[in-house]
Amino acid sequence: MSSDRKKADLSQNVEHTRTNEVLRSILSDMGDAVIVTDKNENFLVFNQAAERMFGDKATRRNAGEWLHRYGLYLPDKVTPFPHDELPLIRSIRGEEVNNVEMFVRHGKAPHGIWTRITGRPLRDSNGELLGGVIVCLDITQVKEEEIFRAGQSHVLEMIAADAPLAEVLNSLVLLMEEQAEGLRCSILLKHVRHGAAPNLPEAYVKAVDGAPIGPRNGSCGTAMFTRRPVVVTDVMTDPLWVDYRELARICGLSACWSTPILSAQGEVLGSFAMYRQEKRGPQPEEMRLTEIATHIAGIAIDRQRQQEILRERDARINLAAESADLAFWILYPEQGSAWMSDKGRRIYGFDSNLPLTCELILSRI
Repeated sequence: MSSDRKKADLSQNVEHTRTNEVLRSILSDMGDAVIVTDKNENFLVFNQAAERMFGDKATRRNAGEWLHRYGLYLPDKVTPFPHDELPLIRSIRGEEVNNVEMFVRHGKAPHGIWTRITGRPLRDSNGELLGGVIVCLDITQVKEEEIFRAGQSHVLEMIAADAPLAEVLNSLVLLMEEQAEGLRCSILLKHVRHGAAPNLPEAYVKAVDGAPIGPRNGSCGTAMFTRRPVVVTDVMTDPLWVDYRELARICGLSACWSTPILSAQGEVLGSFAMYRQEKRGPQPEEMRLTEIATHIAGIAIDRQRQQEILRERDARINLAAESADLAFWILYPEQGSAWMSDKGRRIYGFDSNLPLTCELILSRI
């Protein structure tokens, strides 16, 4: 071999090595998981992002073995992802795969990871299949926010459907607790009456139910009294908790921050509190959750209060009408609702429990 040929081969090898180093560096620094296999499902590339997402270095296992080892689920987070429908397997078969969502759960990610996967087959210059490649984007934050918003919508739908206040508040508290590990929440109504606390010890709930509002009455009583958020990072030393320290110790509560729930007019309706077993204050995400929770709780509590006012008003009107033996009705065009005395309902054939609307009454009179 000539000297020039040797130099050319050496230069080519150096360039090839440099190219491989650049590719390895790119794959290593990528935030998305990249996995490449040959047509026999043997891993050729499994970058660091893939190791983080799927919990292990999988280069020594073929795809079939690896896919059975880890928890890969359909978006319902329960049903195992069918092996033949996995994006990597489909890509190896020659299919193009676009935006397939998958839920991944393993020992290093017990709460799970959401990923959106795009895959392509690998072919040689003659079009023969060589394997497959997938790119997996971590969409956990996006999906969790979608689920959280759906949960908020569900609670608002309960409010609109006039579900019992206790059920609405309980659903709201559970929704908030789902957003952070170890978080326990409660809602107290005005005058420190129990609203919802599904995961707080019953002894604690009973002890604070009916407690007074004041400047040194725990986090919740003080928040309602001052109309301002109250943060207690250590209930064992904070003077606001002097009357509740032993109870908190027994119940395993170390920190509590509470925010007043206000009506649109600024009236105190109750308080929303978060409890932690560790001594600390709220983190930014918990502050965001508190803002959302107090807003929705305020809507729910204020709506029930308005409904009670309307029921009391209707009862007084009905009593007056029955006393005078009158059949009459009242229309509320702004809400589209209506009221009719019991005698009027009998005359016009309306069931006593039937909600009345302006349109319904006007259709019969």
